[in-house]
Amino acid sequence: MSTEARRPPLFHKAEAESKSFWGELKGFALKGNVVDLAVAVVIGGAFVLFLVIDKLLRARQAPAQPTTKTCPFCMETIPKAATRCRACTSEVVVEV
Repeated sequence: MSTEARRPPLFHKAEAESKSFWGELKGFALKGNVVDLAVAVVIGGAFVLFLVIDKLLRARQAPAQPTTKTCPFCMETIPKAATRCRACTSEVVVEV
């Protein structure tokens, strides 16, 4: 058996001419690579949209209030509610 006899014909001239534009487009669109590309584009777009919205929402949030203050006598960092400095034991004013 020759190799030509084992190979199926790709397209006959009549079959190629009878395919419509939509039939060819459907055959192309249903190939695996095109569907994979479309899914990847949708997922990528959703990810970018998520990042943009996240960035906008974070920009609107108020900055967190500091939980520490500086001792006016020794410049040590102490908790905001402290009444005495832990380094120099000076009395400090409690900020409200």
